[in-house]
Amino acid sequence: MKKGILHIILLIIIGGCSFSQSQIDDPGNAPWLPWSDLIQEEKENCATSSYGQGMIVRSIIEKIELQKFNPSFVIVQWSAVQRGYTSNQTDVVEAIVKNREVLFSHYDNEYWSDTVKVGHASNGFDDLTYETYVTAFTHITLLQNYLERKKIPYLFFWGWEQITEKNPLSYKFKELYKTTKVGEWWTPKNHIGFKEWAQEKIGIKADIKGDLHPSTAAHKIFYEKIIKPKIKTLL
Repeated sequence: MKKGILHIILLIIIGGCSFSQSQIDDPGNAPWLPWSDLIQEEKENCATSSYGQGMIVRSIIEKIELQKFNPSFVIVQWSAVQRGYTSNQTDVVEAIVKNREVLFSHYDNEYWSDTVKVGHASNGFDDLTYETYVTAFTHITLLQNYLERKKIPYLFFWGWEQITEKNPLSYKFKELYKTTKVGEWWTPKNHIGFKEWAQEKIGIKADIKGDLHPSTAAHKIFYEKIIKPKIKTLL
């Protein structure tokens, strides 16, 4: 987005789990300052602790379709592939995604034979099965194609490493990275996530002692090196 005679407000929608959840309204909730709170531009943060891919997708699409937000940029931190998502509220996404065949047009039909699962987030972790990976991949593909069709620029990244040899759909995720036109996948070497990348940059300070979440130092370097420069390209 270029500056013109009229001032255009840059609105950023953020999705993710606790790695990206805002602490502004509840600073005592977690012992770190997340990268999302460092963003100075106008933002709407949908990230919520324990959200899996399904709830991340739903929260963002609801903001755009139901609450009529008009974002200039969407940033999504994807969560653990095994974070569950029950299928008790299928009406929401079915009402929003009107043409599922178009959304998934450039992927093999075998992966989209089941209805996309939507509903409430699960705080627990499901077993890592083939179906678990397919479900996560389906949700991510849905949002990516939704944003591409609407021509909304986006940045996707993993909160922590999910593309490993244990992931039977690793090759499909890597193919997905190449299908962007208006968006971008941030994929550092070996397809590690934000947490591992920060660990390589600043060492032990990247982790909170006794906690699996990245430290404030990790969030700050991620914002300064990755998020802030990307936002500047839109101004």
